[in-house]
Amino acid sequence: MAKKRRDPAKSREGRAPLAAPPERDAAPSSHTPELSAHGAGSTAPQIDRHVPGVAAMAVALVALVVGSMALMQGLVSFLSDTRLGRSAAAPLPVDSAGLRPAEGARSIAYQQRLALESRERALLTTYEWVDPAAGVIRIPVDRAIELLSERPLPHRTPPAVIR
Repeated sequence: MAKKRRDPAKSREGRAPLAAPPERDAAPSSHTPELSAHGAGSTAPQIDRHVPGVAAMAVALVALVVGSMALMQGLVSFLSDTRLGRSAAAPLPVDSAGLRPAEGARSIAYQQRLALESRERALLTTYEWVDPAAGVIRIPVDRAIELLSERPLPHRTPPAVIR
C-alpha cells in the first residue's frame, strides 16, 4: 500500500506563514569569513585564522610520537635484559673458545643450517641413482622443469555428473 504524500501548502493551513530569510547587506562586514584580505569579490585564497593552532597540534603530535617510540625502545631494552636474568652492566661470561654461550649456540645453529642447506642444494641440483634395480634416477629440478615443459599437459575427461 502506497503512502500518500502530504502537500506542504495544505499542511500549513491555519498556521502563520513561513518567514523569509533575512536579506544580507550589500557590503559585508569585516567579520564575515567570505572576505579575503583583498576585498569583496576577490578570487585570492582565504586566510585561515586556525593555522597557528593546527601547527601547534602537529608539533605536539610529532613530539608525542617520538617520545612514545623512545619510551618503547627503553622498555624493550630493559625487558630483554631482565628476562635473560642479567643487568645491562653485567656481560655474559666467555668460554674457552672465546665465545659467549649465546654466540656459541648461534654459531652451532648457523653451522647446522649451512649443512642442511648444502644437502638440500645437492638433492635439487645433482643427478643420482635412487633405485638402480628399478631404474629410478633423481634429476635436477631445472632439468625436470625443462622436460615437463616440452610435453603437452595430460588431458583428463571430467567425471560424469550423477543426477
